[in-house]
Amino acid sequence: MFITGSGGGPIAEHIGAKFVQEVNAVTMSVEQLHPDVGSVIELGGQDAKIIIFKENEETGNKQAITSMNDKCASGTGATIDKCMIKVGLPEEEVAKLEFDDSKLHHVAAKCGVFAETDIVNLVKSSIPSSEIMCSLAYAIVMQNLSVLTRGNTLRHKVLLLGGPNTYLPFLQQCW
Repeated sequence: MFITGSGGGPIAEHIGAKFVQEVNAVTMSVEQLHPDVGSVIELGGQDAKIIIFKENEETGNKQAITSMNDKCASGTGATIDKCMIKVGLPEEEVAKLEFDDSKLHHVAAKCGVFAETDIVNLVKSSIPSSEIMCSLAYAIVMQNLSVLTRGNTLRHKVLLLGGPNTYLPFLQQCW
């Protein structure tokens, strides 16, 4: 049995499990369950990660290039949750949104607090909730692509993981 996550280390010994660091756990699982995947984008509640699988030119083996944002919650489920509250959209309505890039507004996704400030200003300007949420999705996608790819290009087939990518169709469509 294996365990991962921020509380996994101390718990592992007590339940007879082996601790595996989170990015390694995702990498190993994807290699096993989805060998045809070239890239993984996972948005969690508090962190985000991108894994790009490339072939090592010398050995021919598959290697994983990983990048993780675990220093702040920008571009993660926590930011989306706080912004949904500020927009005043119930979860059921957010889950039904379709991504529409025809009327996007600036949202700073580099920092969750800055994103929330931009969202509040858009709400005060009477921008429709759907436009605000699509603008937030676009900002999150662009922020994660610019920061977490670190100059690498995503490789086909991209697997989206994590709660926001699973439960928010408009975010999936934005990717």
